Amino acid sequence: MTNNDLLNYHELNLKSVSQMTSLRGRIDPAYLKPQVMQQIGEQSSFFGLLYLIGLEQKLKINSDRNFDQFFKGAFYKRKTPFLIGVSGAVSVGKSTFAKNLAASLRQINPNARIEVVSTDNFLYSNTELMQKDLMEKKGFPESFDNQKLWQFLINAASFNEVQEIPIYDHQTYDILTNKQQKVRAADFLIIEGINAFQINPLNQLPFCETMDITIYLNASNEAILDWFVQRFDQLLDKATPGNFYEQYAKMDRNTANKLALATYAQINQPNFEQNIAPSLKRAKIIIQFEAGHQIKQILMRDY
Repeated sequence: MTNNDLLNYHELNLKSVSQMTSLRGRIDPAYLKPQVMQQIGEQSSFFGLLYLIGLEQKLKINSDRNFDQFFKGAFYKRKTPFLIGVSGAVSVGKSTFAKNLAASLRQINPNARIEVVSTDNFLYSNTELMQKDLMEKKGFPESFDNQKLWQFLINAASFNEVQEIPIYDHQTYDILTNKQQKVRAADFLIIEGINAFQINPLNQLPFCETMDITIYLNASNEAILDWFVQRFDQLLDKATPGNFYEQYAKMDRNTANKLALATYAQINQPNFEQNIAPSLKRAKIIIQFEAGHQIKQILMRDY
């Protein structure tokens, strides 16, 4: 990330978000009570993020109500989920962050219905990738069923309904054939994935066009590579007979790690440079990680 990438961003914390209230009709999320936030820490950038999400969600709820009142019809009566997009490089911590964000939102509002979906679920199966000669491009835009992903996001953003989608399993390195994820109607729907902010090649619109807030996780290349190897080691430790990673688990660990890093250099790094990093410009929030996945800084794009 260059300094030019950050020209339109400033540091986010609870105080800076609270100051935005006057610009937004003084709308205050009911469940983010000021006294609770003060107890947690007024200058906390992470809880500033939670406050911002609550603020944006309430604005959306009011917009939905106004829409319903305008049409005055039961057909339009709906409460759509608040869509939160999370993106960043492979191994930067998207899945863990999405789960932690969901847990934090539940802690503040125990009655909230929250769903987390990975865009990995929309990868083609390994069989389909081999048929399309795309196994060496797994993770690139063309390796996803972009039509299915787009339709899921459109349905989620437009209708309050239950959807069933495939499940990608990192341990088997493939789409599961006998199981699906049932995504319930929710108050918050968190969508995480390397392609969450990228352009849909089918219609040239960004997938995040459907999202209410977009969060990009950022870290140094050295940290990301370190986390990539750590995750690879964890997958090897959990490898079972017949598992995709069994072949690597049988190797000397140093040899296996060198192969993993070679794969990263051949596939993940070019994908990051060509497709993932350019999508940062569509993020409303940038979270800077340091060693140990600790949050160093949270930046918010100027409105």
